[in-house]
Amino acid sequence: MKKDKVIPATFDPVFKALLTSEECREYLADLIHIVTKIPKKDIVDNIVIKNSEHMNNNANEKRKISDLIVDVLNNRINLEMNKEYYEGLFSKNNAYQHKIASEQFLSGESYLEEKKIIQINFDMFTKFDERKIIKFMIMDTERHIIEDANYEKYHVNLDLINKLYYNKNELSKEDRELLLLTMEDVREIEKIVEDDDTMKKAKEKLVDLSEDTELVGMYDKEIVERKVNNTKLLYAEKVAKEQGIKEGIDKTKKEMVINMLKENADIKFISKVTGISEKEILKLKG
Repeated sequence: MKKDKVIPATFDPVFKALLTSEECREYLADLIHIVTKIPKKDIVDNIVIKNSEHMNNNANEKRKISDLIVDVLNNRINLEMNKEYYEGLFSKNNAYQHKIASEQFLSGESYLEEKKIIQINFDMFTKFDERKIIKFMIMDTERHIIEDANYEKYHVNLDLINKLYYNKNELSKEDRELLLLTMEDVREIEKIVEDDDTMKKAKEKLVDLSEDTELVGMYDKEIVERKVNNTKLLYAEKVAKEQGIKEGIDKTKKEMVINMLKENADIKFISKVTGISEKEILKLKG
């Protein structure tokens, strides 16, 4: 990596390495507190990093790995970094949340021992509205009666916070801590960190991680793959558009031929005007 750049925490391996590091434990606690409002002291004193690879119920089940799972008292919290939106993303994240819940039932002695399952989605896109943090729960649509308070889901709009920063809006300390997850430029990071010790440690960890040759290689590979995929997508869209235009032109020409035949126009004249061969015109004449 360039000296003035870091691999951002929007890259899953960096997100996980940053937030599971001992020196960034307080930063992780801050992020969880900002979203869930669980008292920060409770988080710092009781947080336990869990294995993020989920158990398989059968041999044919696809392996599921969450970005990061932590326990805080009676809460099991799944933190997910969503770098881009695609159809099925939320279904995948929902599957992780339900998987965590089912693992509790398999390992616990009774349903009364279950923890509250909280999922925090850090989104680098705007899917809902202008709110920075949106909380979802399972409830009825008419009277908003909560069916089960043991399930909570949050979407954090990092994309919005990013835009607020680059549009020169004033950000709170909480905004800046969330923004730090998205940043690559070291000078910009230093501006938002200021004299905050917690964010300083997170910034230093990002710099350290960005010097890890294996992580750099993985990140560079992801960027190349994304560029290739984007190029393929743009090419496919271009071909589809051109094909659609061609098909539209061909249809228009055929309609012209049929109308001219109805007026008993000469076949050679029709061919000259439309560019369609006399053989094709005879087929349309039937």
